[in-house]
Amino acid sequence: MYVDLSGTCTWARGAERSARVSDRAMVREEDLDVVLVPLGLAVVAGYHLWLLYAILRHPTRTVVGLNALARKRWVAVIMAVGTTIPPQK
Repeated sequence: MYVDLSGTCTWARGAERSARVSDRAMVREEDLDVVLVPLGLAVVAGYHLWLLYAILRHPTRTVVGLNALARKRWVAVIMAVGTTIPPQK
């Protein structure tokens, strides 16, 4: 009979069985790295692909697209008015 830290008593056979189950249930850190690192990279790559699609197809839905649209309009206004920006001293 074994006594664990919680104060409960278990028979040797039960303790061995629970140790085997907990060893199987635990996942090593290296195994987690093999799964989680590629998963994290895939999530980042997927987000950037979605962002590229959104910028190209629906530019007004993203900050990048709105900035590009505002810049194009600003350049068109500057070119139409014919003014120049004075150099800074």
